[in-house]
Amino acid sequence: MTSHTPLESLVLEWIEEIQTIKESNRTLPTFASMDEIKKSAHVEITEALRQLYRRGEIEYHSTVNGIPMFGIKTQNT
Repeated sequence: MTSHTPLESLVLEWIEEIQTIKESNRTLPTFASMDEIKKSAHVEITEALRQLYRRGEIEYHSTVNGIPMFGIKTQNT
C-alpha cells in the first residue's frame, strides 16, 4: 500500500466521505468535485482553528479589513 502524507490522507478521507454521501443519495456522478473537497477542507480547518483557540494554543486577531489572522501563542503573549 502507498504511504501518504497527512494532507494526502485527509484529502482521501474527504473524497471518500463525499462519495459515500453521493452514493447513499444516489447522486451521479459520485465523484467529488474540487469545490466539494475545498468545502470539506474549509469546515475541518475552521473547526481545528476554533479548538486550538479554545485551548489557548493559538491567538486570533482580525485586521481592519476583517481578515482573520492567527498566530501560535508563545510564553510572552
